Amino acid sequence: MSLDNFEVWRQIPPEEKIHQISRAQARGSISVLVLVTVGCSIAVGLRIEELIWVSMLLCPIVFQFTAGRAWRGARPKMMLEYLAARSAGRRYAFTSKSKNLGVDIIFRGEIEEIDKNRPEADDVVAEIEGKVQEATAWIVLFHDFLIGMKEKPGGAELIFN
Repeated sequence: MSLDNFEVWRQIPPEEKIHQISRAQARGSISVLVLVTVGCSIAVGLRIEELIWVSMLLCPIVFQFTAGRAWRGARPKMMLEYLAARSAGRRYAFTSKSKNLGVDIIFRGEIEEIDKNRPEADDVVAEIEGKVQEATAWIVLFHDFLIGMKEKPGGAELIFN
């Protein structure tokens, strides 16, 4: 099976796409807010009323440009993260003697690890002291296998299979 842009994009869950779209739109909104604030401040300082209206008229253009630029930067990054998780999951499935390496679903999540030397009653204290480590976890579902892995600086680490 050939893997192209559309197939990779189809494997990314809609919730994650919507989250990235909302982040891009938030960046566009912040840019518009900065534009209006700076434009109005300069207009008041220089006593030029037209500058306020110019900054207001530029808002839709600045929003579209900034949000579009943020989205164009986020989409390839998201696709590469899913391709990397898919590749690592397939590698672990292959080493575990999976018969079919076709990926059905990939999920991303967060995992928290607490220092194993501490008693469990001190979970709140460990969180306050910074002993809790958070990492991105991936769950890859194959036709006949389930792989769980977490990200670490050297690559993916198998949690369960």
